[in-house]
Amino acid sequence: MEVDPPLPVHQVGRRANVEALMGRLRKACGEEHPDNCSGVIISALWKSIRSDNDPDLVNQLDIQFKMLSEIPITYAGFRDLKTGEWLASLNTQIEAYLNKINEGSSNKISFSIRVVGDPDPGCYTRAEFSEDGKGSKALGPFLGWFSWRNSFTVRHDPPFIEFNFNKKCAWPKRPEGMLY
Repeated sequence: MEVDPPLPVHQVGRRANVEALMGRLRKACGEEHPDNCSGVIISALWKSIRSDNDPDLVNQLDIQFKMLSEIPITYAGFRDLKTGEWLASLNTQIEAYLNKINEGSSNKISFSIRVVGDPDPGCYTRAEFSEDGKGSKALGPFLGWFSWRNSFTVRHDPPFIEFNFNKKCAWPKRPEGMLY
C-alpha cells in the first residue's frame, strides 16, 4: 500500500484551509463533485455575461456559435494549399452552406471571415490531418485544429469571424517530417 509522504508542517494548515474552502464552495454550488461545481460556476458566469450585454449581440453570437457547429468544412487536400488558397476555400464553403440554408428564408444568416494582420497568401500550410480520410468536420472543431497549427487566433465579431494572424508566415517552407 502506497502512502503519500507527509506534508511539511507549514503546508498542513494551508492544505486544511484549502480543503475547508473547497467544502464551503461545493456546498454553495449544491454539488459535491468539484467538476459539477465548476459547471455551476461557469453556467452562472455565462448567464451573467449574457444578461450584461446587448441582447441583439448575444443573439448574433448564438447564431454564429450554432453555425460553427453546423457548417461542414471539407478539408481534404488542405496540406497542399497555401494560405490564400485555404482562405478562399473556407470562404467558398461557408458561402455555399449559407446560400443553401438561407434559400427561401426571410431571416437571412450572414457570416463571413475577416482577416486581421498581413498573412502572406503564398505561405505554406500545416494540415497533416487533411488526409485522414474523414472528409469533413464542422467549422468550429476544424478551426480548433487548424488555427494553432497555422498561427492565427479566432475571434467572434458578428457578422464576422475574425482570423487574427500572429505571423505573416507561420510556414515559409513546406512542413516536413513527422507532420506529413
